[in-house]
Amino acid sequence: MDASRMVCSEKLFSFVMPQTLSVDLHKRIVHWRINEQREVSEIAELAGCAERTVYSILKLYADMGTYQSKVTGVGRPRLFTMEDKAYTVSVFRQNPTLYLNKLQDRMWRDRELDVSIATISRTLREMAMSNKKVAYEALQRDERLQNIWIGENGGIPMEYIVCLDEAGIRGDDHHRLQGWESLGMACA
Repeated sequence: MDASRMVCSEKLFSFVMPQTLSVDLHKRIVHWRINEQREVSEIAELAGCAERTVYSILKLYADMGTYQSKVTGVGRPRLFTMEDKAYTVSVFRQNPTLYLNKLQDRMWRDRELDVSIATISRTLREMAMSNKKVAYEALQRDERLQNIWIGENGGIPMEYIVCLDEAGIRGDDHHRLQGWESLGMACA
């Protein structure tokens, strides 16, 4: 019988989306640079955006004489909706070691969404999720029993205690070693 189980973080994943700057802020950026001769780094700090964004806005104004690009709706619509992304996160919270082709099958079965593995992989990167090494936790670990042991043996100085527990995880378990988790979080 398998003596270990995988535990994945219960923390919800957050989707990081770039903020959209208003047309008024675009006008201010151009004004600060042309009329007030401010440095790009100062403008970026005032506008609360990256220097690259300031350069893009200034280039658009210099090339087209406009504050905002008129091009909208170009390209194909996105296949993954926010609901699909939330579904993907919930699937990986239940089973972080799921292969992408199995997720692809689930997406078709549960959501009738036909996407390629490349699209799934790209979407996971956009959602700040990465494939990480999985840490295993022994099944025998029990918070209640730990607290009871601490209550009974709490008076023993820490220097006198040596604990070894290698019985919970066997080296011959053939589990996947990689799993999906958001950036900055360990996949346990």
